[in-house]
This record gives sequence, structure tokens and C-alpha cells, in this order.
Amino acid sequence: MRGGLLRARAGLLMLVSLGLVIYLASDPRTWRWLASERESTTDTESARRPETNSPNDEKAAALTVQGTAAEPLDRDPHESAMLTKELGAVGDRSGLGVEEMPAYRRLFSWSDARSFDSMRKDAATNVLFTQIWERPDQYRGKLIALRLHVVRSIKYQADETPSWARTVHELWGATDESKSLPYVVVCDELPTAFPQGHDVREEIEFVGYFFKVMSYQATDKERAAPLLIGRVKWIPRRDKPFTSKGSGTFWLAIGVGGVALLVVAGTWIWARRAPSAKMIGTVKPPVDESAYADWIDRVGGLKLPGEEPDYGKKNEDEE
Repeated sequence: MRGGLLRARAGLLMLVSLGLVIYLASDPRTWRWLASERESTTDTESARRPETNSPNDEKAAALTVQGTAAEPLDRDPHESAMLTKELGAVGDRSGLGVEEMPAYRRLFSWSDARSFDSMRKDAATNVLFTQIWERPDQYRGKLIALRLHVVRSIKYQADETPSWARTVHELWGATDESKSLPYVVVCDELPTAFPQGHDVREEIEFVGYFFKVMSYQATDKERAAPLLIGRVKWIPRRDKPFTSKGSGTFWLAIGVGGVALLVVAGTWIWARRAPSAKMIGTVKPPVDESAYADWIDRVGGLKLPGEEPDYGKKNEDEE
């Protein structure tokens, strides 16, 4: 009885494990760990590729060589004076207003006239999110370098005036320092093949001019993020080898199934080697009939139930 119960439990455990293994094996994601070696090779190849620059970097570098942009516009006294005047109309924690467009367009023209590397040399690299948030006036119009984890990339046509019609790329992402607090950066051209959409996972280096802390409508309430205008350098993603959560569960199920199989095998072997419960207590030892008869004679013979042997009479006869 006990052996049968053990076998039933082990069999049930094995069936459950087998069902889990079949379910996980039917999921293609379970087997992606087999491609880890291939992905690792791809990552190595990606690491060898140079960081991808915007085509505008080449245009700006050509202008610098030709002498037409030998001196950055942000170092020109007249340009700086005009920007200071235009920035007076810029306000924080609000959307983009019409009165802010002159400064917005000027910062675009400043970044168009310089290459990424040229801007990077003059940019501050240790500015914190909280510093910009708490003292935006101190950083307005200044060059700042960021490394962003981009999660959103969209583009639109900015055609507020015929003379300033262009495609604007808007990227949203956070830095390691800002954690979940996003920046929004804009540029007029992205590296070739840079992905677009609301679910992007890319790394970039950005260098540009801080413009304002711009408000935006989130799903729960109105929020704000620093807005910068500049240039982007794309850092090709170097993914880690794929590790599926399902693969861990898959091997756990394999392990449980193996243990169940061992339990079933052990129970079967034990049941084969142990003596049968039916046989225990049914084999009677041999009886010595002559010794049994002598014992009957000594006690005075067999009596009916309720009668007592007459030991005294037997003793008298013997005397």
C-alpha cells in the first residue's frame, strides 16, 4: 500500500514536470539562449564599428576647412548679444511659445555651423540634472554634453516660416545620473538608419545648447524636462548575450522532472526487492505432533470451553 502511494505521487510529479517542459519548449524564446554565441560574435563586430556621426558633421567640418565657419557663431560678439536679447523671452516649465522661436532658431543655426567634435571640446560634461532643474538661467545657451539612453525617437516638420522649414528629430532619454528623469534633445539630422518610434533602445552621445525646461503632458500629470538643441553621435548597441527568464524555468522543470524520474525508478526497484506484504505472516512454522500430544497428556487432556482441567484427579491416579 505504501509503495503504491509513493509511486502514485512520483508519477503525478513527473506528469506535472513533463507538462511544464512541453509548455516551455513550445515557446521560441526559450531556445534563444542557443544563439548567445552568435550574438556575442555580432557584439564583437559591433564593437569594431566606428561610432556613427550625423551627415551634418561632415558638412560642418567642410565649412570649417573652407574658412566659412572658422570661428564658431557662439563666439561672435554680435551673435552672442542677439541671443542674450532673445533668451529674455524664454520661460521655464512651459511649452514652446511663439516668442521663444527666435532664440530657438538661432541655437539651431549655431549647432549647424559646428561639428560634433568641435562642440564637444567646449561642452561641460559634469552638469547634473538637478543643477539644470534648479538654476536653468545659469545654463541657458551653454554647451552641455550628455550620454543618453534613448527610449523615444520621433521626427516632424518644423515649417513655422518658409525660411526655416526643416525636419526636426526629437529624442527622449535619461542619463545614468538622472535615472528615470528624462531629457529631450532636438537636432535637424540623425545618423543614417537610426531607429524611429516610441519604443527605442539606443545609446547616443549628445552635445548641444541648453534652451529651457520644457513642460509636457505625461500619462498621469504634467511634467517637465530639460530641452537642448545640438548634435548626436550614435553609439551602436552592444547587447549582452541573451538570457531568457523562461530558459531558467525550463531548466528548473527539467531538474524537477529528473528528480521525479529518479523517485519513480527508486520506488520501483524497492518494490521489486522488498518482501511481499501478502506473504508476511502467512507462512506457518512446522509443528512437532508428538510433542504436542505429550503436552496434552501432561495438562490432562482437552476440555470443553468453560471446563477446567482436573489436575488433582490426575495426580491421585499417578500416586
